[in-house]
Amino acid sequence: MGLGFLLLVGWAQSGLQAHTYLRLKGQTQPVWFICDGLQTPWVVAVGRPNAAGQVSVIRFSKTNPKQLGRQVYGLGQPDPGAGQIYYSLSQGGKAVGFVHAVNPGMLEHPELAFTPPILSLKLPSGEVSCRWALGTRFWGFSSRRSVLITQDSSGQLTYQSFNFLGASPSPGPSLEIRGGKATPGGFTFTHRGYTYSLHTSPDQPRLTVQKAGRLLLSETFIGFTRVEPR
Repeated sequence: MGLGFLLLVGWAQSGLQAHTYLRLKGQTQPVWFICDGLQTPWVVAVGRPNAAGQVSVIRFSKTNPKQLGRQVYGLGQPDPGAGQIYYSLSQGGKAVGFVHAVNPGMLEHPELAFTPPILSLKLPSGEVSCRWALGTRFWGFSSRRSVLITQDSSGQLTYQSFNFLGASPSPGPSLEIRGGKATPGGFTFTHRGYTYSLHTSPDQPRLTVQKAGRLLLSETFIGFTRVEPR
């Protein structure tokens, strides 16, 4: 089984399995991957290939998440070389873009590649570099922000959020909290009296923030990747 096939149908590493979902109109569906654009104000979801070898690509605006753009592309076979993997995207039989991934063996710590290492994609509207991190245990985006939970080689968890409002190209995290804990339903972090809880169930994935038992914020994730034991 080739790496390109694994990137398409599912990803397992270090006893963990990654699953990516998109929620539209109250329905949750599995997708291939979601790209949180670094230098562009977009989040791009790419569906799994259908029987005809086509993928649906949905682009969300970070400044107006209700603004959607949807296109269908033909997906080419993986073209590996020097540790890089490219899948062509075509329309009308003409190549118009690509998906770029990397062989995890090329990374400094391949054992921490818990999610498919897809780094960018090129669409007719431009190229999008994706936020990707070693040790990702959860990533999701709401209408206001994206949230990333990572785990280092010692098992320490880190929470990072990236606010959409006023975001500049390739911004650092709006908030970073180290030393959280995994719970049966997700993850919990505490910071200056606030409790940040990530609920990672595919049925109702959300971020909540509480202080002194009072709910201050609750946001549902539109799309997300969760990593769990196989």
